[in-house]
Amino acid sequence: MKKKFIIPMIAVAAISGAVLFSAFKANSSSLATNQFWFEYDGSGDPTLASSYQLVGSTAPGCEGSSEVCAIRAEEGATPGQPNINSMLIEQIEAALENPSVSQPDVSLRN
Repeated sequence: MKKKFIIPMIAVAAISGAVLFSAFKANSSSLATNQFWFEYDGSGDPTLASSYQLVGSTAPGCEGSSEVCAIRAEEGATPGQPNINSMLIEQIEAALENPSVSQPDVSLRN
C-alpha cells in the first residue's frame, strides 16, 4: 500500500521541481534582454534619467575616466530614458569617486 502512495508522490515532486526550475531559468534570461545602454548628455546631473539618451544594446565607445559616458539600465517610464534606481546611483557615484574601480553598469570618458 505504501509503494502505491510513494511512487506517485515522487513523480509529482519531480514534475513540480522541473516546472519551478524552468520558470526561474526563463525569468532570468528575460531580465538580461531588458538592459540597454544610455549615453550621458554631458550637461545634466548624471543621476537623472533626463540626462541620458538610449543608444541600444551595445555600449558606446567610451574612453577615459573623468566623467560618466554611459550607463546600462532598463528603459524607464519615459521612452528613451533609463530607469535609474538606487543601486545604479551608487554605481555612478562610486565610478566618479574612484574611477580606477570599474562599475558593471557605468562607463566613463575624459
